[in-house]
Amino acid sequence: MTYVCGMADKKPRILQGTGDMVWTIAPLVVACLLVAGLVGQCSWSPGGPTEGAIPTFDAASALEVDAGISDYPIRMPQVPEDWTPNSGSRRDIGPATASTVGFVTAARLYLQLTQSDAAVQPLASAYAKGSVDRAGTETIGTTEWTVFDDDSDEPIWVTDLGDVRILIRGSGTPSDYVTLATAVIEAAPIER
Repeated sequence: MTYVCGMADKKPRILQGTGDMVWTIAPLVVACLLVAGLVGQCSWSPGGPTEGAIPTFDAASALEVDAGISDYPIRMPQVPEDWTPNSGSRRDIGPATASTVGFVTAARLYLQLTQSDAAVQPLASAYAKGSVDRAGTETIGTTEWTVFDDDSDEPIWVTDLGDVRILIRGSGTPSDYVTLATAVIEAAPIER
């Protein structure tokens, strides 16, 4: 006994055209767009991407906490009002620790300020992207900063104030570096 399945014959290859492909793929595309829209991962922006809001961070409170638990003085610099503190962290560098806050300037460039009891070279190496080389010095007021280069376009400035080392790095302009360097040197250590 022979059974014949009720399957229709396949269309010859020559009859499978772009119309068949469009009607096959269109429902899949619509389903993908619906799912992406429902989970909020897509948006329509006919004018192109727009800049989002800068996240804010309470740098003063974070530095006060770090000052209370650190064996070295921590300063809160008075940066320009149009700079936004947007991040912070605390990490170990060998036996030393480092307290970091980040700022976004009015031109939407980022600068990182790190205060640590680590020595100058280990501190620079800890925040370098790749290998780090001493590139020169900058003198701001009476304070000399050692400038390091790494595998990025962001210079690293480090100064040794005796009881604390200060590091600045980021995408800011040279004048932004000077502004932050001046502000942190002028700031008094936070009272513990």
